[in-house]
Amino acid sequence: MSPTVTSLTSILGYSLKDYINTPGLANLASYNAGLNLAYTINSARDLFMGYNFGSNKPRATAASTITRFNVGVEGKILPKLNGTVSIAMNWKFRTDQPTTALAQ
Repeated sequence: MSPTVTSLTSILGYSLKDYINTPGLANLASYNAGLNLAYTINSARDLFMGYNFGSNKPRATAASTITRFNVGVEGKILPKLNGTVSIAMNWKFRTDQPTTALAQ
């Protein structure tokens, strides 16, 4: 029996898209953070799970938060089938009302 390996990774990000002279595109500020856990069962199969949270704030529309949870297996799924199977759930919530005027 091979030793098991467990790893924990994280992600942290921020993005600002500032469009100039483009009335069809809304400026967008967003950030996200997450944790992912991987667990090696044996040399042929890994289990993984993760949790991510993010927020988007366009200038002209309502902001939203996004929460995602996923779990899955990677490697030898069945005796003659290798690959990745993952199940995920996403939740998106509006967090405020649309902005009606820009700062003056």
